[in-house]
Amino acid sequence: MKARQPLSDAQVDSLVAAHLTQQAEGIDSVALLQRIKARRHTAPAAPTLRPQQWRLLRRWGWSVTAALLLVATFVAGLYLGPSAQASAETIVREAQRVHALPMDRCYLVQATPEPGGLLERQPPLLQKREMRLWTRGDRFWLESTNPEQRWKLGRDDQGRLWVALGTRQGLRLEKDEYTDSMGVLCDLYSMQVETLLNEVLQHFELTRQGPIPHQRGTYLIQAEPLRDRFHARLRSAELEVDAETKVLQRLVLHRAFNGRPTATVTFTLLETSPQLDRSYQLEGHLEPRAPIYTRQNERGRRAMLLQRYFGIAPAPKNKS
Repeated sequence: MKARQPLSDAQVDSLVAAHLTQQAEGIDSVALLQRIKARRHTAPAAPTLRPQQWRLLRRWGWSVTAALLLVATFVAGLYLGPSAQASAETIVREAQRVHALPMDRCYLVQATPEPGGLLERQPPLLQKREMRLWTRGDRFWLESTNPEQRWKLGRDDQGRLWVALGTRQGLRLEKDEYTDSMGVLCDLYSMQVETLLNEVLQHFELTRQGPIPHQRGTYLIQAEPLRDRFHARLRSAELEVDAETKVLQRLVLHRAFNGRPTATVTFTLLETSPQLDRSYQLEGHLEPRAPIYTRQNERGRRAMLLQRYFGIAPAPKNKS
């Protein structure tokens, strides 16, 4: 048997063309066109809205949108309402609770003396009216911003006052050694937040003021002494409390001594960052083996240094 020869490309093309022609001749083009038209007419058409229907639809859309906004506002009011409508006393109590936590905050302290007040008679060490204050609850320490006079003053967790004169010598006073003047001087520049807010809650009338210009999210509280109360060291105060964190952002204290105006002291929050426990202790600011003068250790030299730098000597120890 003779072997079949493979078809050439021209022959393949001829056969394919003949097959397609045969298939096309079997199609009824008129019937195909009629079927296509019938399907087009039977397919569901997109709805056509009259102008009145479009206006009605838009009106309903705005109504639904307004209703959704109203619901959102109501829900937001339920969530934010207690804070937004909180009383001045509630805000101060929340600030007191927050500041009782073991957090370290640094404030810039700026003092403006009253004419003839206590600040006018301060020794050179305290003539600088601007300092930095670190607080943790009722513990604190102050540091001078004067690079020529490096000193720090603080109160430790046992309530003892201490002074670091540079890094080479320090003083410590026990709680029963404070004189009235030393206590006033310490209170003047310090901010024992827990104690201060407790006094404000007990002895002052609190009023929530309007919004602070150019400062959102901050409560402004005015504190004035109650009519039947007398506060010897504080005439009035303004507190600016962050609405979210309840942290004191700014505090203005109108200080007094025995009821007489002394100074206006402003505390402005600079930063919040953890500090070592030693920073609230005298030893944390001195060189190793630096002398510390106390009631038991060179008491006379301690009195001399207090007199020289502060113009104040510790009260003599009571004899039992």
